[in-house]
Amino acid sequence: MSIESLLALAAAVFVFALKPGPGIMMAMTRSVSDGYRGLGTFLIGFNIGLAVYLGIVFIGLETLHIDIIFLSVLVKSLAAVYLIYLGIKGFQTPNPKMRVEEAETQSLLDNVSSAMMLTLSNPMIIVFYASIIPVFINPDTITLNMIFFIMAMLMIIDSLGMVIYCLPLILFRKTIPQSFMDKVRVISSIIIIMIGLYIGYTAIGAVDILSVF
Repeated sequence: MSIESLLALAAAVFVFALKPGPGIMMAMTRSVSDGYRGLGTFLIGFNIGLAVYLGIVFIGLETLHIDIIFLSVLVKSLAAVYLIYLGIKGFQTPNPKMRVEEAETQSLLDNVSSAMMLTLSNPMIIVFYASIIPVFINPDTITLNMIFFIMAMLMIIDSLGMVIYCLPLILFRKTIPQSFMDKVRVISSIIIIMIGLYIGYTAIGAVDILSVF
């Protein structure tokens, strides 16, 4: 495997990472609501989900005997319910008896889990990487160390795409008054619910891999 092949793969993935979608939309809402911590914890959850799918791609669907349609519908259904729950939870007034540290910890855990569920609910990741990686890399000659290197490279590139969208929002967030931030929290909750409803809708009546996108 040559450096040129790795660079070509990196460029293709970077273009894909810049494509707006539910993941970037949720990352942006988390960035506006929670700043650097919101984006950081979202990226942790996102990369956990991405690592799972990349592992499946490198091991091979046939080797694992995975029914991708069943898996997609199952994960999408779980993700839809969970995201709608988080969206509704965002409308609730924080419990005054809860310490600030507890509230922040709960919010950060919600960021990680929602990002992971959102990523796992998108089987297009498997289709994209399973189709593009063999174009640049011969899977028959790749070593285990190289697999880990490529996975790390792809996760960094995907994360960079989100940072490009979210960093300006985080910097601008410092100048936003608290009253407006409260409205942003409500809007963020609505967006999360809409994403959950959309994911749930795409899982209804899925009979082939394309119908779960």
